Amino acid sequence: FRKVKYGNSARDLLRLIRNTLSHPLPPELKPILVPNPYGIHAYFCGKFPTIVIEMYQAIQQVKDYKNVDVFQEYF
Repeated sequence: FRKVKYGNSARDLLRLIRNTLSHPLPPELKPILVPNPYGIHAYFCGKFPTIVIEMYQAIQQVKDYKNVDVFQEYF
């Protein structure tokens, strides 16, 4: 596994969540994330319960966000 340094920003948190969902978990994380019936989703929502609404509000601050290509399928 390649080591990635994460900071304290929302961007780094989202990157961590994405990487956790997109790549195999290191063996030391499996006992923390996998035993939960809802797995990774439950872990991150439990730790950061407002992350979804905060990201939604941040995206809405982007001028003309509905026409930004990467947001098209979500808005």
